[in-house]
Amino acid sequence: MEALPFGLTRTIDAYDKLEVIGKGTYGEVWKARDRASGEMVAIKKVIIHHDKYGFPKTTVREIRALSDRDLIGPNVVRLREIVAAVPAESECVMLHDRVIGAGQRAPPRCRHAAEDAALAEAQGAPTPSAAASAADKPGTIFLVMEWAPCDLAGLVASKVPMSTAHVKAYVLQLLQALDLLHRHRYLHRDVKSSNLLICADNTLKLADFGLTRLAEPAGSATRGRMTAEVITLWYRPPELLLGATAYGAEVDTWSVGCIMLELLLGKPAFSTRSNSAPETLGRIFGLLGTPPPGHALRRLPGWDDASFADQPARLAATLAQPQVAAALQDVDGEGSRLLAGLLSLDPAERLSAHRAADSPWFNREPAVPRSRPSSVLPPLGSLVDLEVDRHEFATKQRLRQSSGRAGNAAATSASAEPSGRSSGTGRRATARPPALVTVRSRALGSRAGGRRCAAGT
Repeated sequence: MEALPFGLTRTIDAYDKLEVIGKGTYGEVWKARDRASGEMVAIKKVIIHHDKYGFPKTTVREIRALSDRDLIGPNVVRLREIVAAVPAESECVMLHDRVIGAGQRAPPRCRHAAEDAALAEAQGAPTPSAAASAADKPGTIFLVMEWAPCDLAGLVASKVPMSTAHVKAYVLQLLQALDLLHRHRYLHRDVKSSNLLICADNTLKLADFGLTRLAEPAGSATRGRMTAEVITLWYRPPELLLGATAYGAEVDTWSVGCIMLELLLGKPAFSTRSNSAPETLGRIFGLLGTPPPGHALRRLPGWDDASFADQPARLAATLAQPQVAAALQDVDGEGSRLLAGLLSLDPAERLSAHRAADSPWFNREPAVPRSRPSSVLPPLGSLVDLEVDRHEFATKQRLRQSSGRAGNAAATSASAEPSGRSSGTGRRATARPPALVTVRSRALGSRAGGRRCAAGT
């Protein structure tokens, strides 16, 4: 593992923050412009909730992974530089040694801040907003990443029309990114559509390496000590939902299967209302069938915490639906076999990223070349207005605002109706179908849903 020679040479004042494009427990992501080059970038602000806890483990993991030369590839997001909010030189040395590692002396912070300010004033460039500057305490660290106008979650939520070639090109690029990680023993552990950036030329970039860690070798004494509380719930494999603590690269390839199915269905395949592990398992078994007696999943600690109704597999019927079949174009069944291999309930039988990327499905018409899968797609700008932010955060905000306006209009219309007529809004809600799972213990039911947990290893 050879690290890239990052040095803390500039401050956050070298960039103009334009708008927030994402928020999470340990960070806030901005679209920004490099004031010197005019280039667009994404800036992740590292949030330290309590000083006594120190620098977030997720940020340390992300920097270590993205500064590893072995992970440089066309489908892995690039960390351009690390900047800070004008700390003293002593703070800069401390941050440099802690995050990047000792061996290089960090340059004086204040001198570069003064140079940046003088350059901006001479060029007549706008200064950062007072609100943004006030929120950036001295010593705050920012990760500067390459910019992409969309993420896959935003495209799916926006109902952007995608061809079979789009599905193939995006899935193949994701598999190639994970194959690179897995060959160097990295587990991503947070593959989901909002962490897949889409560039204007349709190049896919795997992002957010905050939960990444090196896999433990088989037979290692520490292999069974990893946390099951990783991967956002809708993309989390059943073995982790049931509490497995010994796992490898197969947890990432399950998430690829979820992404592939999401592209075919036009929505997340295993989304739930309650964001609970038992309900998610019920959705998984409802599509893939309940594991039979003696199955590996039944031996995991969480299995006895819930009672699952026996259900047959419905994946084939789902893929036969006209809309899905048209997107899959699975003439000889290779696409179905690829998806079934990625979504195998048994982790030991699940396809690796390398084997999945070799699937003949990618060779069938419309074929996508493995050397550059995105080359067969039209520019992204021909499908969407790239001036409109298509990241998940902004897309959901727009949908909420649109829904709110529609709700207000409906309420206004209902209040204007004569009292003797029904507007339809007072009808009793349709009864929900019976639950497919009964929780017998709080242990399984308490596993957080859409939120990812960075506790443990």
